[in-house]
Amino acid sequence: HDRVIGRVRAELADVGASGSSVPYPRYAADPLGFFRDVLGLPPFARPSEPCEACLAAGKAECIPADQCTQEELVLAVGESDLVAVRAGQKVTKSTTAAGLALWWPLTAPHRKVVMTAPTGHQIRDILWTEFRMLQAGRHPGQRNPLPLPGGTLNPAVDPSTGYRLHGDWIVKGKTAEKQEALSGISGDVLWIVDEASGYPEHLFEAIFG
Repeated sequence: HDRVIGRVRAELADVGASGSSVPYPRYAADPLGFFRDVLGLPPFARPSEPCEACLAAGKAECIPADQCTQEELVLAVGESDLVAVRAGQKVTKSTTAAGLALWWPLTAPHRKVVMTAPTGHQIRDILWTEFRMLQAGRHPGQRNPLPLPGGTLNPAVDPSTGYRLHGDWIVKGKTAEKQEALSGISGDVLWIVDEASGYPEHLFEAIFG
């Protein structure tokens, strides 16, 4: 699979300190609503019927049955602890992953996200670029997004520095070459593994146990 998204849950105390507040708690169990209302990026759904262009091309459906839509991916991550996505080009997987990386920690306390891939290029130039644009409300697909904490991220910020809320990082990008690089991350963590087919098996073991 091209991308694996999974959660590692922890036993966490209830919200106590004011610093643990998050801006959009009503969407903690509603990632579709977060994409639509907060990011201004409604996930595309599977058409009930093929469009005229597809019919003219002799296609029975616009999206093959074995390919998930953006809406189906977002729903799956909201409902499941482990989601795998097939490889594909220009099907918004990176944008969706970046949106999920914002939804997870900005809707419930104690949540963190780690985006990882076999190469630094995939993290810095693709996932983190999509993440910065969505966070700043400057993604070309967004329409009237709501403000998110932090304003516009400095383009020079390295993914390993992370996106911070109340002084603590909540999203980081890591290129892991050693198992130890992925250890010591605690909390209710959403892992986004890009180019998963090139990811060593022992690193999956480090993430998911």
